[in-house]
Amino acid sequence: MADEAVLRKVIENHDFVDMIILTSEGYIGPLFSIAPDYPNIQFVITSGNAMTQAPDMHNINYVWGTHYEARYVRPFLLLCKASS
Repeated sequence: MADEAVLRKVIENHDFVDMIILTSEGYIGPLFSIAPDYPNIQFVITSGNAMTQAPDMHNINYVWGTHYEARYVRPFLLLCKASS
């Protein structure tokens, strides 16, 4: 699956990844496939539909909001990671 390969490539090519925020329902399937392989990474999906489909995994989190809110928070997340 192409989306799963993209997620794995991002994780494996960046040592500093500890959280991934997915903003598309198209990533729900790949997310459920790769999350068990990366228990130290927190995955966040912005889809209420995922909550009804999800297996019980400790590293999958759900938020509901609009996409512009995630764009607003992103620079702060990068600054927090860079300073730690």
